[in-house]
Amino acid sequence: MTPLFSSIFAASLLVIQTGGAGDFTSVRPIEGYKCFRVYIPEERRFDRSAVPPVFAAPTEASKLIGHSGGAAFVKWPLNDVDGFVEIIWGGRGIKAWIHKDVLRPWRTKWTPPGPASECVPTLMSNGMIGIGNAIPYKHQ
Repeated sequence: MTPLFSSIFAASLLVIQTGGAGDFTSVRPIEGYKCFRVYIPEERRFDRSAVPPVFAAPTEASKLIGHSGGAAFVKWPLNDVDGFVEIIWGGRGIKAWIHKDVLRPWRTKWTPPGPASECVPTLMSNGMIGIGNAIPYKHQ
């Protein structure tokens, strides 16, 4: 998979996770969370069963509440419990847990440099959480 196609695919997963595009704007960053990419092996990118599960507690025995998108908003500093890390998940920002081994740094060698390519967990004007970037917050 080419880096460009991989980036487009990841962006489409982000739109799915954050509820799609619409008429809303970034309000403020969500303090105490950091963006990570969710890793899915390249050969399984279109296999829905490969999308990592999200749990209500740090154990697979807990309730499965859904599946991750292309990004995870990870509690920072990291809250690691038995191989799971705390995240906020879904458009409403539900506290959840994901296996830490599926997380990768947000920036990669293919990420263009600069603040526009940064991922900032953000409260949006529609009350949902989403991905902002560093640009709107530089002047506040």
